[in-house]
Amino acid sequence: MAAEGPVVRGRASRTPTATPNPSSSREFANRSRAGSRNGYTGTSPKKSPWNVRFAEELREEAFAARDILAGKDARTVARELLAMTQEEFSRAFKGSPMKRAKLRGLKRNAAVVLGNVGTAEDVEVLERALDDPEPLVREHAAWAVSRLGASRLKARRSSG
Repeated sequence: MAAEGPVVRGRASRTPTATPNPSSSREFANRSRAGSRNGYTGTSPKKSPWNVRFAEELREEAFAARDILAGKDARTVARELLAMTQEEFSRAFKGSPMKRAKLRGLKRNAAVVLGNVGTAEDVEVLERALDDPEPLVREHAAWAVSRLGASRLKARRSSG
């Protein structure tokens, strides 16, 4: 009898061999709850018990944040990544493991960040991302615009 999935320690794994479609509607429905997987929902990683107890200041220069990321909040980094060209990305992350994620992957993640924590100020950046050559980026930018548009409507209704 052939194993159905990859073999792990001499037995068949129960995990399916096919990767689920990342654009499935179920993922879109659960995307806003992604932060709840770490068990510290609503808590900054700096305040998690593990990080408070074992955190140390970074002293190794090789692991320091790149200039493009250093000292910026998530919204600012997301906005800058969405506006970045391939040449700027290659220059900013030369020799970095971040290049493995590829620009399209980082832009997709940036759109999700802005969809979850963005404000009306971010809609313009996301609308420009709707013209991105990568379908993955366009799809997630559209999702983020729809979320921010819905929250703007709710805010208008409650204030007026």
